[in-house]
Amino acid sequence: MKIIIKVNSKILKKQTMALRKILYQVFKKATKHLKFSKEITISVQEVKEKIALKDLNGIGAFCSKKNLIILSLDAIHPSLRKLKYKILAPPFFHELHHVARRQAGINISGGTFFECLWSEGLADNFVFNMTGKTPIWVTGLGKSKYKNLFKKAKQIFKRPLTNNSYKEWFLDGSTKKGIPRWAGYAIGYQMVRLYLKNHSDLSWKDVSEMKSKKILEDLIFVKRMRLDL
Repeated sequence: MKIIIKVNSKILKKQTMALRKILYQVFKKATKHLKFSKEITISVQEVKEKIALKDLNGIGAFCSKKNLIILSLDAIHPSLRKLKYKILAPPFFHELHHVARRQAGINISGGTFFECLWSEGLADNFVFNMTGKTPIWVTGLGKSKYKNLFKKAKQIFKRPLTNNSYKEWFLDGSTKKGIPRWAGYAIGYQMVRLYLKNHSDLSWKDVSEMKSKKILEDLIFVKRMRLDL
């Protein structure tokens, strides 16, 4: 399986060679752990709303389809003046995991709130496994705050994911509801981390193709999530 890289920016084209080299390196490493059944197009574009990526090293990434990843870069962000593997690899590993999950037939963004939590948690643990570092968008919240947020999240596990719930839990947060920015990534990361710790016999291919409904039906595990977070 291969990837097709399309750079749609005059500014970014100056770094096309470096960009391609890094993306191919990441993809090659990911293929050793994930199954890809279809060709993947990587569309690289210059971001329009630069402020949104200020704290993300100027990189935004989105897997909208099972064969497409959109990378939005702020070409003038200090972190991207010279493209580096350690900066580009985390978001690309994350989205490649989403691709693998989508290609396995799992609707990661049109299902339940728990499915989104679980898929994001899987992708972020995959980033950690591949790079040795937790993604910058997975913030530390402290044990007591984790437990309180988990209780709130658990109340909507089985509800359909909405634009509003996604915005509150994975983007901006909600001061009114006491949800910090990016809290969904932190909760998902911890849930999956605990699951992987207790299922070390499973490969990344195994867990990537596993439906979240099966996890949620594991009442013992859900109880342990509450106790161990």
